Amino acid sequence: MFNFDNKTYRKIFGEAWRTIPILQIVAKSLLKYQYSFLTPNELGKLFQTRNPASRRAYWIELLKQIHLTSSTSVFRTLKWLDSMTGSYENQNYLGFGASFRGFLEASADSVYTLNGIAKTLAKNRQKIFPLLNLDPSARFVIIKDLEDLLNHYAFARGSATVKQEEIDFGVEFPNAHRAKTTRTYLDSIGSPRVHDCYTTLCEITHPAMRSVWSFVSVKDSLGTLFELSNQLDKKLISKLCQDYQDVLERLLQISANIPIMTFRVLNSYSVREISTPIANKINLKNVLAWNDIDKYLNQ
Repeated sequence: MFNFDNKTYRKIFGEAWRTIPILQIVAKSLLKYQYSFLTPNELGKLFQTRNPASRRAYWIELLKQIHLTSSTSVFRTLKWLDSMTGSYENQNYLGFGASFRGFLEASADSVYTLNGIAKTLAKNRQKIFPLLNLDPSARFVIIKDLEDLLNHYAFARGSATVKQEEIDFGVEFPNAHRAKTTRTYLDSIGSPRVHDCYTTLCEITHPAMRSVWSFVSVKDSLGTLFELSNQLDKKLISKLCQDYQDVLERLLQISANIPIMTFRVLNSYSVREISTPIANKINLKNVLAWNDIDKYLNQ
């Protein structure tokens, strides 16, 4: 992952920049994790047998999928931050706008999927834990909404693509494979400012006035004399960061806090394959959502 000067982080993300080194440490600890999953046929047999071993296997599969989802969310966030920071230092306004938009969309996607998973796992821990311990008297628990969210994160694509694949392969894919509208994902962040920011970033990324006029400066008070220039990037990037500082800070905070909280809850299940010890060392006391989750873990 990248290793830019902290001053650059601060100029882009304000005080929230301190989250970046934490994410880098988490990402480094996740490298070379391996996940072994059952085939669809093997999963089908699990539902037919419903013995303690098969019920445990089902939840191990689901917990591994949650860990993989959280891990890829962290790596994807850092890649977009890498692209944004590189464009900032290279004074590439179009590159910065496109990377900012990618970061926003990736954050919205991760929030849409992961936002409620940590709390759901914490609330149901007393029901799931006996299944992991092969308790024959434990009642089998299935949380379909959780399955759908994880499948959506991993396999969602455009409806037209899904429809064509159904024709090509002669199968019907579940609704979870169909991507939602961009507004649906953005709404999950819970900030009206995000929509305004997204519109601006689209106008930078797509052929539109903002991208065209990033190469033109007005040279007189009447607005009749124009000069072509490729030296406006630094000023335009700084203004973009200033205009949407609140959005940048929020995106960085939620993109870090949500997967880290999920790792912490997964750790409480004491399953070696999905253990992320570094997450337990991160202070989450000032994260309101974590305080609510922690209550369930301490019951």
